[in-house]
Amino acid sequence: MTKAELRKRELEKRKALSDEELMASSKVLFDQLLAHFRFDGSSCIHVFLPISQQKELDTYYFIECLRKRHPSVKIVVPVSDFKTKAMKSALLSEQTVVMPNRYNIPEPVNPIFVNDDEITHVITPLLAIDGKGN
Repeated sequence: MTKAELRKRELEKRKALSDEELMASSKVLFDQLLAHFRFDGSSCIHVFLPISQQKELDTYYFIECLRKRHPSVKIVVPVSDFKTKAMKSALLSEQTVVMPNRYNIPEPVNPIFVNDDEITHVITPLLAIDGKGN
């Protein structure tokens, strides 16, 4: 199976999930991450915000868990500049207003950018892996 075929198959499986299945899967995955990965000593965690129409994992659940367990950790999210093809990291506080951009990607409305050197961990979207972790 080619990478393109695998990607198409997995996207179709993800789109078939109900909202309840997606939330349950998100909770299981992020509870496992929080149980088995140490965020002690982390100062800044970069987390993608889910595109709900694409049925991406609900990282808002993970963000809320992080805020409760590690209140001193900064949480940042990507903000894309499609003209320059650059991505910056913006602070995500409880007061941050988030809206979908023209590509339906949720982003802070008035981003407060942080230096990428501050980031200690990155949570990135993933569709599928093979048995070797590729």
